[in-house]
Amino acid sequence: MFALPRPLSPARLVLWLLLALAACGPSIPREQVQRANAAYEAVAGRSDAMLANLSVAERRTYLRTLAATGAPRDGDIVVPTVFDPTSAAYFSSVGDPVLTASLRRGMGLVGDYFKLLVMLAEGRPVEEAKGQINALAGSVAGLITVATGGAALPLAALARQLGPLIDGWGRAQNGEELRRLVLEGEPIVREQIAAMQAASTAAYETLTREPMRAVRTTLADNDAARRAAFVQMAEAQVLVADYVVLLDKLAQTLTALAAAVRNPGSPPTLASLSASADSALIQARAAEGAIAILKAGRTP
Repeated sequence: MFALPRPLSPARLVLWLLLALAACGPSIPREQVQRANAAYEAVAGRSDAMLANLSVAERRTYLRTLAATGAPRDGDIVVPTVFDPTSAAYFSSVGDPVLTASLRRGMGLVGDYFKLLVMLAEGRPVEEAKGQINALAGSVAGLITVATGGAALPLAALARQLGPLIDGWGRAQNGEELRRLVLEGEPIVREQIAAMQAASTAAYETLTREPMRAVRTTLADNDAARRAAFVQMAEAQVLVADYVVLLDKLAQTLTALAAAVRNPGSPPTLASLSASADSALIQARAAEGAIAILKAGRTP
């Protein structure tokens, strides 16, 4: 007579389920995944230097344009005759004007997608990942709201493409389905990074408009002031160039992270993720001292 198999005890059943879940989940080492997230944080932190300067320059450009239309002014103080709520960002002491706000929100959107991929790579619970999806949806909505004109418009267009995909991610029933759906958004997020790079042309023009105008007009006979204006433009050139190069490193890290989520057990894929993340980190840290060195060598 055959003996029936003994039923598993509750403790053994829990252990069996945990082992089964571990076998089905991604096998990406946590350290490697977190390094990719650290690469994003380093690039985003370094971009703040350019965005802070851009916010000031964008306001000054708007005020000069406003003055040219006949708005009352006294020296560098310009006040509109009628207050337009849509232009509040150019006068407010908080927030950013359109281009700066759009680039900042674009970086935040990329960061939220990075965090979502990290959660999937670590095999976090689906409900936890869906919380991050909600954060990403908020970033998409915020970017669409602020990217209302000029070089910022392509960022809003790409965010609109991402919106319907995110709605589908929220309806995923399990981790495998969620990974598959989320990875479909990677090409759009990479395009978002490319659009942010393309907007660097407008950012550079905005950053250099005032010193360039000074060089061409009022500073022709003032060597020290002329030199200071050129130093300011050189600083802007480095800030924008660093921004573009670091975004390229970020795009490479994003590609490597997505590949690792697709093939978590592939040694070449994991090696590529480590190399891309380390390169982005090194470049971002190296860029931190670039402006200080530039100022030290080119002070009038």
